[in-house]
This record gives sequence, structure tokens and C-alpha cells, in this order.
Amino acid sequence: RRTDLEVLEKKSILASEVSCKDRIFRVTKFPVRLENGKHGVGAEIEDVTKVYESNRLIEKNLRRNMILVDILSRNFDTIQDQLDYALNESLELTESKIGYIYLYKEENQELTLYSWSKDVMDECTMVDKQTRYQLENTGLWGEVVRQRKPIILNNYEQPNEMKKGYPEGHVPLYSFMSVPVILDGEIVAVAGFANKETDYDYNDVYQITALMNGVWHAKERREALEALDVERNRLEYLSFHDSLTGLYNRMFFEEELKRLDTESNLPISVIVGDMNGLKLMNDIFGHDAGDQLLNRMAEVLKKVCRADDVIARVGGDEFSILLPKTGNEQAKEIIQRVQDEFSKVKVEAIRGSISMGCDTKISAEQDLLQVLKNAEDLMYAAKTLDREKVKTDTVKTIIKTLHSKSSMQAEHSKNVAEICANIALAMNLPEDEINRVKAAGFLHDIGKITLKKSLLEKYDNFTEQEKAEFMQHPITGYRILNSFNDTLDLAEIILTHHEYWDGSGYPRGLKGEEIPKLARIIAIAESYQILTRELGSKSMTSNEAVNEIKKQAGKKFDPNIVDIFIKMMNSNDYVQRGHIHVLQTDKS
Repeated sequence: RRTDLEVLEKKSILASEVSCKDRIFRVTKFPVRLENGKHGVGAEIEDVTKVYESNRLIEKNLRRNMILVDILSRNFDTIQDQLDYALNESLELTESKIGYIYLYKEENQELTLYSWSKDVMDECTMVDKQTRYQLENTGLWGEVVRQRKPIILNNYEQPNEMKKGYPEGHVPLYSFMSVPVILDGEIVAVAGFANKETDYDYNDVYQITALMNGVWHAKERREALEALDVERNRLEYLSFHDSLTGLYNRMFFEEELKRLDTESNLPISVIVGDMNGLKLMNDIFGHDAGDQLLNRMAEVLKKVCRADDVIARVGGDEFSILLPKTGNEQAKEIIQRVQDEFSKVKVEAIRGSISMGCDTKISAEQDLLQVLKNAEDLMYAAKTLDREKVKTDTVKTIIKTLHSKSSMQAEHSKNVAEICANIALAMNLPEDEINRVKAAGFLHDIGKITLKKSLLEKYDNFTEQEKAEFMQHPITGYRILNSFNDTLDLAEIILTHHEYWDGSGYPRGLKGEEIPKLARIIAIAESYQILTRELGSKSMTSNEAVNEIKKQAGKKFDPNIVDIFIKMMNSNDYVQRGHIHVLQTDKS
């Protein structure tokens, strides 16, 4: 009636579109002059639903393509921002009120919430909102994965066997659509939308499927580019840095030698350092412990040196420092601080030690490479002078660490050493051999430094793994003592002190006189110490222990040395002279 009156009043054509029962009509009204001179209203009504839907589809396609262009061209801060934007644009495209994107992992059938429309988060009052779901625990919204195809439910409130309901506080749903995102035959995500005022249809499915596949390609492209950028940065970093310590590498150091070799940087000092004990650390405790020692060295260098100094790891255990505008005295002070700080470091049973040398270029005519060589020569000279002290300190530190782990081991070492000396004296061995076997007796278990504390005081009921670990200690002891010139003559004795006269011992199964004589003495001395002092309630008296050792003569022990040991133990003269005072016990 309103438009009829408007046509009559204006005497003009009036066109409009009217929606009625899911159809769209174009209504064109126009004035008609009647025979009596008055005007009436004529109308043409055309069903343009298909045209309207076609135009709407064209608009949606254009809108979808514009979203894709935006997603591909816009510089989003993160992938999360990119997907949040795609979700919100998809809501407008489908005329939905709420929506979500879940990532899906085929291998463990797990859905992980990645993006959720802002409005629904504001409305949702659920307690303990979940973000991860196993597929088997999902209802209708997981059906899209199980069936590997889109799901539409325009009357969500109607009963449906696929639904499992939703938790209290969840936003009410009236209509629902879910689409799988499939790449290379694998579902990688699920996009869901709900509460559109009109019905969802397959045009909505098509739009979201096309959009989300484009979005996911954009996501994967971005991830690939980011991974490539990370790898490029990593390779660039590694080209100039040592991968273990993070210090500069030799190549960078050599380049900096050239770059900084200018008159404006004079005086230029170079420090060269070589860590002591790294090979021993690797041999005894493994390369992980050695790497830990190297990293602690790097930490000390970074702590002591200045920001402009170039610190590099130029070899396995070699470090070089380039110090522009630094005189020789300053360089020596830096060396002292580095050595002082590193000496406080202790990894396993090895204390930090580094030999260092320095030289300084003070005039433009000097060759900086020659200065570097001079620093290296001074370092090697220092290393030669340091060697004896390093050896003594290292062995002392290892023994001290071992004894701190077990007071029984401390007593064991001292007593075995004394018993060895007594046996050697009873055998009328030369003084140098007596001293040697006493030293070997004290150090015979140095290889136990790698054992767990629980194994240090255990002599039986070993598991196979424990037995294998325990039987390594002579080999470890050999490696330690073989590393230093002054203990080379003890290494073979320590290696063979668990070999038995009949060949049943370890680690090499030597027999008879193949076993070094001093190792055969240690075997008897150690057995006596264990039998009388270290078996707890099973410990024997001195006489019982002597008898037990006598039984093993020709089996475990050298029978000749056993005879001398028994005579020594039965001799009051030895007791009175105090040679074996450590053997006295309440039981004996």
C-alpha cells in the first residue's frame, strides 16, 4: 500500500526487491492512466532468486579472493595472527556468529585449538576450558574428521546420534557447519562455524574449503620461509662461531686478525691458551664431561675479557684472544685472572687448568702473525713448565674426590699401600720397588672415580650391569696414570691388579708370571684388607683371613708370595717393629 501510494503521488516508476519464503522478488510498480483521467498502479513481479544467488556467489567469490590476497600479502606478526584474521574474515563470509580452527594430528588423532572467534570467548562461561581433545572423545564436531567430509546441521537443537552435547557454560548452538582442511590427502585442520541466521549450504562449504586450503598453503609457505630463515641464520652463525661453546671459530679469528691490524688499534695483544687435561677428561668420564669443561672454559673467558675482545676456540682444546688497544702487562693480567677463575672450576674429578702465553704488537712495522706465533711459543713453554704441577694436582684431585665420596675407600687405599710395603719388605725387594708398590697400592683403585657411590663399597651381589661397570676400574686407572710421565711405571701395575694366578682374573686374563710382580702383591694386600675390615658382620679375624688367602694360593694368588705373606703375618718381629700396625684388629 505504501509503495502504491508513492507511485500515484510521484507519477513515476518505483522498483524494489522483496524477500518472501526463501525467495527474492523484484517488484516494479508504475502509474497507469485510466479512461476517466485518473491514475491506477500497475506492477510486474519477477522471481530473481537465481539471479540474486548468482550475484551473491560472485560477490562471495570476490570477497574470498580478496581475503586470500590480503592473507598472502599482509605482513602478519605471527602465524597465529594470520589464522585469527582468516577466521574472523570467514565469519563474515559465511554470516556466522561464532567459529573456530582446530589443528589435527593424524598420527595421534589429537585436535588442538588454534583459533577461536573473539565473541564466543567473551560469551563462554565454561570452567576449565579444554584446548586439546582426542578424536574418540569428540561428538558431532569430530565427525568431520571421522567421515573426512564437511558436516552441516541447520537445526542443531534436534536430536542427532552424532552429538554428545557440550559442557555447561558453552555458547548455545542453533546451526552448525564444519569443514576439514585436507592437504596431500591428510587432514591438517578443522574449521567450524555456527549460528548463521539462515541455513548453511554447500556454497558456504565451497567458500570455506577454498579459503582454508589457500590459507593453509599460505601458512605452510610462511613456516617454510621462517624455517629457511632460521637455517640461514644458523649456518651464518656457525660459519663464524664454534658450535659447542658459542665462541668465535678459527676462520673468524683469522679474519679479525687482518681487520684489526691497523695503527689505530695499537698496541694489539694476542693471548694463546691450551687447556690441560681435556684428553684425560674425555678418556675417563666421556666426551659429554669434556664438553662441559670446554663450556666452563668459555664462560670464564667471556667473564674475564671485555666486550671488544675477540675470543675464539681455534682447536679442540685451544683458545685464542685478540685484544686491540691492549698492552702486554694488561694481557698478562688477563691471563692471570683467567687462570685464577678457571682453577675454581671442577668438572667430575678434574679441576680446570689452562697454559697460556701472550705477545704484543706495539709498532706498525711488526707482523701480527709473528706476534701470534710468539704467543704460541710462550704458551708451549708454559705448558712444559706446568706439566709436572698439572700431573700432581690432577692425580691428587682425583684421589681426593674419590675419598670424599667414600671414607671406606680412603682407609682402603692407605691400608693396602701399607700392607704392600710390608710384603715387599718381607720379600727383600729393593727400596725403589718397595716405594713403587706402596704408591701403586695407594692408587690401585683410582679408576673407581667413575663409579657410582653405591658401587664403591660393594663387593658382591652385583647385577650384570654393575659387574661390567666395576670391572672397568683397572682400565680407567691405567688411562689416568698412563697420561703422565711420572706415573707411567705404575699404570701397568694398576691395570693388572685384578688378574689371577690361574688366569681367571680381568681385564686381560693373564696368568702366572705374566702378571707383574707388584700387581700380584697388591692382589693379596687388597684381599686381606677387604676380608678383615670391609665385609661388615662377615669380616674375618686376621688368622681367618690369612687361612682364606692360603686356600687361594695357586688359584687367585701367587703361591710364593702367599708363603712370604703368611710368614710375615706369623712373625711377631714384624708386629713389634710396627711394620704392620695397620693390620691389628680387635678380632686378631
